[in-house]
Amino acid sequence: MTGGVFYLNSNWSFADFAVLFWTSTPWGSTKALSHGMNIAGTYRNVNLSKAGHHFLPCAFIARGMNYLEQEFLLKLPADYEDEKKLIEDIAIVHCELIHIHPFREGNGRTSRIFADLMANRAGYPSLELDKFRKENYSQYIEALNKGDDKDYSGMVEIIGNLFPAS
Repeated sequence: MTGGVFYLNSNWSFADFAVLFWTSTPWGSTKALSHGMNIAGTYRNVNLSKAGHHFLPCAFIARGMNYLEQEFLLKLPADYEDEKKLIEDIAIVHCELIHIHPFREGNGRTSRIFADLMANRAGYPSLELDKFRKENYSQYIEALNKGDDKDYSGMVEIIGNLFPAS
């Protein structure tokens, strides 16, 4: 396998992962499927912001997800020889996915689980990024905001500090 670490086969996309995640977890029935809307894995059709931060406008989500997939996800190696490269890739994918914010619910959880899957796939334990986010919220948000401008250094530092000492 030369790329596409998380695709079980070449026909899987990130939206497929999100549907699988949301429909196979307790959150799928309480959040994503609330208010009679089955929105699991469906790109949002409303613009969203949080704490004054505006995410990618909904009109550009499909283009943003295509960019994420073509420029990053499909280029991920099947195996990592360099922990530093893995940390960088996790940070970039995490920031980009949060910036796009493709779904109405669960973007943060999904992207943190995706980061764990990237680490697990490379033989590392889960990163506990959610715990870090809760305990160091301002640092996490600052790193995400820098990532909006393609400066991933803050998130690389966070992810790197969550890796076990080698």
